[in-house]
Amino acid sequence: MADNIRNNLQNVSIGGNFVGGNQTVHHHHHRETASTAAEKNAAATPKEATVFLSYCRANSDEADSIERRLSDAGLIVKRDIRDLPPWQSILAFMQSIRDQDVAVLLISDAYLKSHACMYEVMEIMKEKDYHDRILPVVIERGIYNRAKQIEYIAHWQHEAEQYKTAMQTIESENQNDMPKALKQMKQIAASMEEFLKAVASKNNPDISDAGDAIIAHLKHRNLLPR
Repeated sequence: MADNIRNNLQNVSIGGNFVGGNQTVHHHHHRETASTAAEKNAAATPKEATVFLSYCRANSDEADSIERRLSDAGLIVKRDIRDLPPWQSILAFMQSIRDQDVAVLLISDAYLKSHACMYEVMEIMKEKDYHDRILPVVIERGIYNRAKQIEYIAHWQHEAEQYKTAMQTIESENQNDMPKALKQMKQIAASMEEFLKAVASKNNPDISDAGDAIIAHLKHRNLLPR
């Protein structure tokens, strides 16, 4: 239909607007144009990114440094010492790693042997795109060595075996969640190779440059606030 419609009727309301006499009614698409422009602007405007900071307490100093740099850039950093109030669920907090845009993982020897840290790793690995959502900051450079990777697998196998032996001293009716904990340790051992391979396959920046590298990466992905 042509944009200009000749109205030869008297006192006819077209589209809710009163039109009288021989007038030309111009149909403009301001709303569509405005809507389209708004959508384009929204797509071009970076969203408010959230970053989960996963680390071992032994590496608190490194975590502090990275958090300051990211916060200065306007990023929302989710961290246990601030976002886990007293008496709140630690488990729920660790599971929230899946809800953030990216997870910065401070990979150290203590981290890879920590139940809590590896629980967070197991959670983020449930996401199909976890490889793209983790930003490792490697402190333990030995993880690039295959023999060292095997040591971490062996560590969790040993942890599971020790736990299983301890469980055998408890009557089955009193074990409650113990089998679940054992299963989790076995899952960590089974997933360790895949996780370390995913970390080692990345061009991970030096820890001294990690903050700036994370910001540059998020800017490239349009996740950095203006």
